[in-house]
Amino acid sequence: MLQGYTYIKGLGFGGFGKVILAREEISGRLVAIKSLNDKKNLSIDNIKHEIQILSRFYHPHIVIYHNTIETPDGLHFVMEYCEGGSFQKRMKEKNLSQSKVLKIILTIAKALKFVHDQNIIHHDIKPANILFDKEETVKLADFGVANTLGFTKLYLPPIISDYTAFVSDKRHDIYSLGITTIELLNRQHPFTGLSNEQIIKKLKTGDLGISHFPDWLQEIIFTATHINENARFQTIDDFIEAIENNNIAYEIDEKLIEAAKLSKRLKWLQSQKKYYTASRELPFYDKSLLKYPILRHQVGLYYLKTNQVTKAKNTFEELRSDHGILKTSKELAIINIELGYYSRAINFLKEHLLTKPDDPEGYNLLLECYFYLKRYNTGSKLCHQLIKTFPKEACFKTNIYLFDRLNSHAPHETDQKYQYTTNKFILLNRDIFHQSHSIINPNKKDNLLKKLIFCHYDLTKNPKYNDTLEISQNGKVINLPPNSIITIGRKDFNNIIELSGINVSRKHCAIIPLKKETWLYDLDSTGTFIDNQKVQNRVLLTHKHEIDIGQHSLTINVDKNKLF
Repeated sequence: MLQGYTYIKGLGFGGFGKVILAREEISGRLVAIKSLNDKKNLSIDNIKHEIQILSRFYHPHIVIYHNTIETPDGLHFVMEYCEGGSFQKRMKEKNLSQSKVLKIILTIAKALKFVHDQNIIHHDIKPANILFDKEETVKLADFGVANTLGFTKLYLPPIISDYTAFVSDKRHDIYSLGITTIELLNRQHPFTGLSNEQIIKKLKTGDLGISHFPDWLQEIIFTATHINENARFQTIDDFIEAIENNNIAYEIDEKLIEAAKLSKRLKWLQSQKKYYTASRELPFYDKSLLKYPILRHQVGLYYLKTNQVTKAKNTFEELRSDHGILKTSKELAIINIELGYYSRAINFLKEHLLTKPDDPEGYNLLLECYFYLKRYNTGSKLCHQLIKTFPKEACFKTNIYLFDRLNSHAPHETDQKYQYTTNKFILLNRDIFHQSHSIINPNKKDNLLKKLIFCHYDLTKNPKYNDTLEISQNGKVINLPPNSIITIGRKDFNNIIELSGINVSRKHCAIIPLKKETWLYDLDSTGTFIDNQKVQNRVLLTHKHEIDIGQHSLTINVDKNKLF
């Protein structure tokens, strides 16, 4: 036993050593003593330095370090004793509500910010290291360089394969805190018993067992635990802000877009064999842009093509350390949007936009997620940014109306701003807003959102209307107004094609007849059937179709000049 302390009982043990409860003989206070046995593999000076830094400061939610003692048989830390035990032992408590867990997680995150501000990394965030004192004050324990040997692999990103050469990165703490949040809310670790490869697969597909969490919380956890550290929260401050606001603000990285443009130009120069021009431009690249993989990769290809082997080797070795980003992330995002898993879709889109930051369709998909998650303020801010960044993209100028209208405390003022618009999507959505009191079913969840039409990117790339579209009923061709979105619904509700019957919704569906593609959108109706198949959300019309609405049947031919 250490001189000056009286042993009371053991508190825990592991590969690092042991923790005991003791009484300090001079003061009489109870203390916990953690002993690290393997001095040979420890950086003693670094450990002492970090503990000395922390011991100088007081933080109400960090376990106090009283003393560090070095003996021939090991290194010993004398710490505050937290008799309330660890969160690990409390996880099964019935009164552990989601709000209580998140309040504790937020407290730990703020304590972690204090640690990070001292340029110290915890290395071992987990429920067992979240303690409670006798007043039930939550405390963060067991951190510092000492944990480079004592960390728990299950709480670290799976891409860290060489644990003995563990490189310090504050974002690893954020990942661990995200995994800890899942474990505390679900009462079990999401990856127990899984191999490294299985964990990577679950992280890539977003299969973390959190689909029952609120959407905003899912997005926060997906971001905190992202397999690519560049798509993760970059600082603990970002994590704290997201938890406090129940929201993650999305800011356009202008430099990333600039890097993407340079990458595209460099790729074009190489395709045109203009290597001399590339060699003249490359030295003038803003060095801060070369941190982005999208540009570094293209620069590496240039070095390789021009046989600058050493430069190519250095560039690709740096890139190799970055874990590969899914090339299918955009497609997976679209699939999840169609399935209604918007938080998971956001996770894939952020991943996609890291490699394709100049993709306006990717940003529009992100806006679609915000629209259906009712994050109108976030969507409005992003949409205004995108209009400035991509001034030629019509989808943003169209969808800004939806966000501004839904986010406004004075919707009539928003409508006045657009009173002279000729945009067909805005005109249709404005009409739906004006009729909402009579066409919305209050018993159907989100009925208004599903009546409104969010303008997809592809609809604005070929805006010419289809003048060969033909719709008939009982063999009689219906006269259609030119260059219009065709609404179908019950009589007396301002529809182009009016049908009768209680099985026809007041705004039932809408047809967007463009020259190169014609779409039918179901407006959360009582049921729209195309060729005997019920429409879910929207469907592409490609030839001659039979449409069934209530007791009515319509024939729609996307090109009356062709025989289908």
